[in-house]
Amino acid sequence: MPPSPPRDGGAVVVDPSPLSVNVTDAAAVAAAVDGVDDVVNLVGILHESRGVTFDGVHRGGTTAVANAFWDPTRRRSGAAEAVAAGGGLVHLSAIGADPASAAAYGRSKAAAEAAVRVAREAAPAVAPGRAYILRPSIVFGPEDAFFNRFASLARVLPFLPLVGGGRTRFQPVHVDDVAAAIVSCLYGGRAAGGGIALTPGPLEGGGGVEEGVWELGGGATLTFRELMELTLAVSGRRRALLPLPWSIAAAQGAAAEAAHALLPAIPPVITRDQVALLRSDNVVTGRAWPVALRPCDAASISYIAKGW
Repeated sequence: MPPSPPRDGGAVVVDPSPLSVNVTDAAAVAAAVDGVDDVVNLVGILHESRGVTFDGVHRGGTTAVANAFWDPTRRRSGAAEAVAAGGGLVHLSAIGADPASAAAYGRSKAAAEAAVRVAREAAPAVAPGRAYILRPSIVFGPEDAFFNRFASLARVLPFLPLVGGGRTRFQPVHVDDVAAAIVSCLYGGRAAGGGIALTPGPLEGGGGVEEGVWELGGGATLTFRELMELTLAVSGRRRALLPLPWSIAAAQGAAAEAAHALLPAIPPVITRDQVALLRSDNVVTGRAWPVALRPCDAASISYIAKGW
């Protein structure tokens, strides 16, 4: 996303160009980032499919993106300000990224972060560039795959499952806050809306954001049970909440994976890997984003009340 020349007191106009690229194809990735100053890697999967694995997409894909970004032969936009700053790479990871995670998803997210650090440290002086790794909790918004999914399930099921009793804690973060954090990393709060409606990020006044890992958690910490209660309240449905022991949830995950293998077009409702993830809280434990983010509440998920 190359910035245009500064205007309005030094604001950088963000006019991103979203690209759909097979991140496991290093040549395609290199071609996609050629001629730009900043790169945001948002690619990720929630479950594996035939020929598409966590390791291949998360570690392999991120390695291709990071190597392409710090390739000394890569062209930049030519804007003097961008050349001087070296541009930036923002990699969207996830809370729970841990090489010792019980879930392959968490281990692959940790491997992706390591790929960014390795590429950053190995970059020659002629290929400068800042690196940011953002770890959000559950990201929610009008087209999310969490509240919309459970609102949809509540439409056809007489109950909603509480895996492990529903005691796992989360800090859901709004997609707009994640977007603002990305803008602040790249432009230090100096970004003005361009091709999309991104107003100045949460770090006002033009201050820069320190490189490294930042964890993004919303202003409310809620258990899985509380999230299901919120989903039902906003969607206007009365359903039982059924505690599901870990062993039964894992068995259902195995069955869903088997069905997905036979019918790839139908995503699994839950997988054994996701059950493993739910054994750990999904809340901020590392370096927290320096600005308080909005809480997840009934008003912020009002979009699930439509059409359900």
